[in-house]
Amino acid sequence: MRLGKGFVALVAVMTGFVIGPGPATAGELHSDSTTLNTFLTGTQTGNHLLHLAGGTLKCNKVTVAGTIAATTVTAFRLQAGYSECTFFGVAVTVSMGQCQFEVTADGGFAIIDKEEADCGKNPVTFRATVLGTFSCHIEIVKQVGLSGLTYGGASKTEAEGAVTTSPNVSEITYRAQGELCGETGTLTNGTYPAGPISLKGYVDQFGLEGPQTPIWIA
Repeated sequence: MRLGKGFVALVAVMTGFVIGPGPATAGELHSDSTTLNTFLTGTQTGNHLLHLAGGTLKCNKVTVAGTIAATTVTAFRLQAGYSECTFFGVAVTVSMGQCQFEVTADGGFAIIDKEEADCGKNPVTFRATVLGTFSCHIEIVKQVGLSGLTYGGASKTEAEGAVTTSPNVSEITYRAQGELCGETGTLTNGTYPAGPISLKGYVDQFGLEGPQTPIWIA
């Protein structure tokens, strides 16, 4: 996928950053791309956990993708995909709706509209169903003002630098309904305590993915 208070990575995803071994907050994401544009692609390096509706949603496969249109940015957007998810041991179907993540280099995280779309009308959804009857339906709504992502890993001197990210987001707003839900209604107690991602940059060569280019936080 190439794409020119929150979540995530489903999400995203979408920020505080860690450089090297210890956590720190930095101001900008940098790319060494010679064409200014950089494709961002991320895959999980561990299970993603979200505490919602009185239970734990666990996803074994998470991807994110986006594009930055400059070699230095303070914020960027990511579209996320979540699969191989379970809730109370029941398989979950996931849709990101018309939503994407927006993250900032000072720790911010938001769930916002995709381009020319309405996340409010088509939110992030998770649905677990047993025997076609008993279910828990969760909608994570459009929201801004969350924080808690940390980043680490690459520096400019690393030839194939990748940035790692992991969430510790709380106060996520969502709606839950159904017999399998431990809690129902409109709630603000959602948390995203675990979900490491390795984020890499690739040169945009006339709309096609070129060689990997270092990305780093400083």
